[in-house]
Amino acid sequence: MTALAILRSPRGKWLLTLLVMSLLVSAHAFAQQGPNSPAEQGPSATQPNTGESSSTSRTTLEPKPAVPDPYPVRTVGGARLLTRRPGDINIGPIFLYSADALHVYNYREAFDSFAGQDVTSKFISTVFRTNIAFDHRLRRGRISMQYQPRLVILNGKVQADYTNQRLNLDTLYTLSERLSLGFTQNTFVYGSRDQFGDLYLDSDSSSGFVLNNPIANGNTRWVYNTTALSVTYRLSARTRFVTSPRFDYSYIGGTAALTAYRSRGAGSRFELLHQLNPRRSIGVYQDFDWQYFTGTGPNSTYTSSGFEYIDEIRPTWFVYVTTGAASFSQAGGGRGWTPEARLSLVKAFKTSKLTLAFGRTHTSSGYISSRYNNRYDAGYSVRFGPKAIVDFGGGYFRENSFVEHLSGTYAIGRVRYQLLRQVSWFAMYTYRRQAGNSVQVPAERRNYFITGVQWTSASASDQY
Repeated sequence: MTALAILRSPRGKWLLTLLVMSLLVSAHAFAQQGPNSPAEQGPSATQPNTGESSSTSRTTLEPKPAVPDPYPVRTVGGARLLTRRPGDINIGPIFLYSADALHVYNYREAFDSFAGQDVTSKFISTVFRTNIAFDHRLRRGRISMQYQPRLVILNGKVQADYTNQRLNLDTLYTLSERLSLGFTQNTFVYGSRDQFGDLYLDSDSSSGFVLNNPIANGNTRWVYNTTALSVTYRLSARTRFVTSPRFDYSYIGGTAALTAYRSRGAGSRFELLHQLNPRRSIGVYQDFDWQYFTGTGPNSTYTSSGFEYIDEIRPTWFVYVTTGAASFSQAGGGRGWTPEARLSLVKAFKTSKLTLAFGRTHTSSGYISSRYNNRYDAGYSVRFGPKAIVDFGGGYFRENSFVEHLSGTYAIGRVRYQLLRQVSWFAMYTYRRQAGNSVQVPAERRNYFITGVQWTSASASDQY
């Protein structure tokens, strides 16, 4: 099926219409805003692993710009900032950020509980994915939209069940010197999440931002949507108050052996942050979270309080820490409390980068759950000369409850070589094991061998 045929299909026409209408409405809504200088930006008011903004720092590998971006937007599924470069492929504010062509070998080992024996299967597929962005700078803000489709061809046919799509909208606006607003809409529809050995840990050494992608996945349809609003009020030059209400929805598709699962949630985060100096900030936070489930787990309420610490120890060190305690209650009488913590550490050396991350939270992407989990990640990148980069990484995840037990482990290795200024070749191996008795996440082992070519808006030598 050609790209033109896909656009002419009912599904393609609907997606194209949605994208165009969203861009037009957003542009019209903000075209009338008057001039004003943006408020001074300090360290991030959001957690570094949430996909929102982060504080800035300097490294020998990714120098800090002379003037930090007052309205940072992250790339879909990545830790780096969304940026446009001279010579990008664009039509006005719409431009192509990245494009990939991949060849994927996926080998699966699992236990078939119905047959009572181990089963193996393999998939060889060709994958095309891209990130199309709309990015418009306002005098007092920014509006960005990113659309990331992924097309899978298996045995010469486009696989609708495996085709994944993601749409992100980020709007940032300064109302006054003290008050600023942010709005985020994140929607993705995944036909299957188990066909690709995607990176699980990504970091930006210029900002210390760390992004954790799911470890445990299922092989059924997954729909997710979250809507979030952030309001920042600057009490003084160094102190600000942030509130971030949000609403989310998740759906795990059903099969002959699996009931469909749904969850709806609402919550808000309140933060008071104080900048001790340009490199160091402290803060306190209060979280409220309500989760309503269909098909799995009891409805739950979570309340947590704790402290935040953000520190650029040296120009090449970045540390982010939160620690606190959480209370939870579940329908049916379940009550208790547990410690919560997050840690992100990024260290940039002259020709390498180290990333460490830990988290104990009740939120977990990739499946629907109301239980706490612990997760550990590590990643290391080494540059060999001006064109070659080698990445290593691994991690472990574990969730416990009286009913289900789930764990996951992954290891990844990748080599990238710059062919042209904006084009690079890469080869990657990923191993993933997940175990437990959750019907959403089957117990299995997978080996992924991937090779492909990538074009990016930024120079390939900058993708570090």
